[in-house]
Amino acid sequence: MSATIGDPQTFANELGLGIRNTDWKSRNIPNIWESSTRPVHVLDAPRMGVKSTEKDYLKQTEVIASAINNCPRAWSGLIHVTRKSEARLIAQRLAQHGFAERLWIPNEQHSTDEAVTEWHSHRRNVKGALAIAWQFWEGYNGLDEKICIVAKTPFASLGDPYERERMDYSGAFYLQRAAYKLEQGLGRTRRGRTIDYNTNDQVNGFVAIADSNFRRVQKYLSPALRE
Repeated sequence: MSATIGDPQTFANELGLGIRNTDWKSRNIPNIWESSTRPVHVLDAPRMGVKSTEKDYLKQTEVIASAINNCPRAWSGLIHVTRKSEARLIAQRLAQHGFAERLWIPNEQHSTDEAVTEWHSHRRNVKGALAIAWQFWEGYNGLDEKICIVAKTPFASLGDPYERERMDYSGAFYLQRAAYKLEQGLGRTRRGRTIDYNTNDQVNGFVAIADSNFRRVQKYLSPALRE
């Protein structure tokens, strides 16, 4: 289990500890970085889900493209998606905004380790390279990337009978698990180094959410991220 457990009280309740009426929120460990140095921007994107229309996808692409264009051209970055098909479609739409040469998506047949190697090679050879990937939510150290955008809130697929049963058993924990993964994804380019965070006169990275659906899990995120 990652050290990122989200909201302490929600986590305690899920473990059956909430009945003790203990103030588990007091166990929260504050982030050592001031919230002003690690902003998470909420882009003006629609709710992205099974009911999203082509208009919604075009609007999302516009706000993502605008956000990237406002960053220094040399910045490379990650765009998190939840499915392989999403990666291809977002790449096609962003290409229409002039990003074609910068975009990279993983080979669907390759392992995560292979994808990382291929991405690093692409990033070294392409100025301001942008990875649109489904594998980099957790465990990836984005030490050179400056942009991190979540294009889809990472809810587990309810098309999987196992995941459907888990949600039916605990709807709260279904949302909690999405919050865990969202929090992990947003932290891929902020790795605890001073250069990962903003200062009063220097912006050192851009982290954002491009899916209004994240509000379903907002209260399950850690207090540090909600700040």
